[in-house]
Amino acid sequence: MMLWIIAAAAAQAPAQPLEPSSRWALDASSAACIAQRSFGEGQVDVSVASPPLEKKVMVTIGLPVLVRAHVGDAVTLVFGPRGERVDGKAIQVAPHGAGKYDFGVETFIANLPKRVFETVGLEVRGKMRVNLHTGSMSAIVQAVERCQRDVLASYGVDPERNKNVTVPALLQDYVNLLAPWNYPPEAKKQRAEGRVAALVHVSAGGRVETCAPVETSGNKALDQGTCVLLVRMGRYTPARDALGVSIASDQVVAVRWTLPE
Repeated sequence: MMLWIIAAAAAQAPAQPLEPSSRWALDASSAACIAQRSFGEGQVDVSVASPPLEKKVMVTIGLPVLVRAHVGDAVTLVFGPRGERVDGKAIQVAPHGAGKYDFGVETFIANLPKRVFETVGLEVRGKMRVNLHTGSMSAIVQAVERCQRDVLASYGVDPERNKNVTVPALLQDYVNLLAPWNYPPEAKKQRAEGRVAALVHVSAGGRVETCAPVETSGNKALDQGTCVLLVRMGRYTPARDALGVSIASDQVVAVRWTLPE
């Protein structure tokens, strides 16, 4: 399961952790189950998001000043009051707009403290950048996990059949595969555009064995054409289990088709 935390914070973490200023709100789509909450007086907006069939944890924090870090740099999440530390790596440091910058951290959900914690802080190069009084996060993480299972069930997928996946399958050459020259021909004739989410079953050899649209673009030719393309040309680095053995798995692919000008 992948977890995203998105926050907009002051340049330096306050002496005391910021308190929540709203309740958690949960939303679901093929991209992720997202729980959102604000901290401080609108200073920090936090989202906890889990895309289907992922186990990674991503923490993305939007700061009004650029953090002195580069992609791949070591960063740390600090969980209070015990001061438990979870090391991760920076996955992005980029402008977000409105004078803010997105700072992303990657680790695994299995690394999160199993015990109750009260605060979550982000430490970069030995300096605390933001600290939030989250209280126990176990309830919201469980809610996101339930949402994730519900989304998969709505697609007709039993989460148990992917329980042995440690490293998820990765679609190769995504940019070229879904480029304008591979636009579904019938949909192109109809001048159809839109976003399609498709569920694919990937073999242990990395081939797409089956594909079914799970969120429609509103155009049948675009939905079906996306699956035809993925089955015919889609190649994956297959999923692996805890021993590193390639295994079959499911993946959700989301594509936004826009006609070339």
